[in-house]
Amino acid sequence: MVAAPWLEPGCIVLDLAGSMWSAVDVLDRLRLAAPNHPVVVCGCGDVALAVAVMKVGAADVLDGPVGWAALADAVRQVLGAQPFRSTAAPTRTAATATISTLTHRQRGVLREVMAGKLNKTIAHELGLSVRTVECHRAAIMTRTGARSLSDLIRIGIAAGL
Repeated sequence: MVAAPWLEPGCIVLDLAGSMWSAVDVLDRLRLAAPNHPVVVCGCGDVALAVAVMKVGAADVLDGPVGWAALADAVRQVLGAQPFRSTAAPTRTAATATISTLTHRQRGVLREVMAGKLNKTIAHELGLSVRTVECHRAAIMTRTGARSLSDLIRIGIAAGL
């Protein structure tokens, strides 16, 4: 793929639904061709894939069939973050400080969430009820200030989890 300096400033929307291409490979190539363009990835089938594309540089990840309103909101939010790199990706120091406000159990739940596990699986593995895991996830979102799973994953990656 060749660099595309002629592209107008904007956002790239990558729809992975039904794609035979590896999401990480496509995103890698997009980052080379248009390094200054944030990428919103749609159609990620699971949290593990969402984490992988966030590590490669996706600005946001939307799950499942995405409605036009949700897509527009995601693009508006990504484009509103100026400059893209410094606002969208929290620093390691800030992310580590945020994660340090979590309890030991909440950090454990966060690691499991980042591994792509469902609440039911996390509950079984940690010996908790599903409702307790849901409460921990809600508390994690509140304490970290994450507005979406993508935000939470971004913070966890920046903190080195």
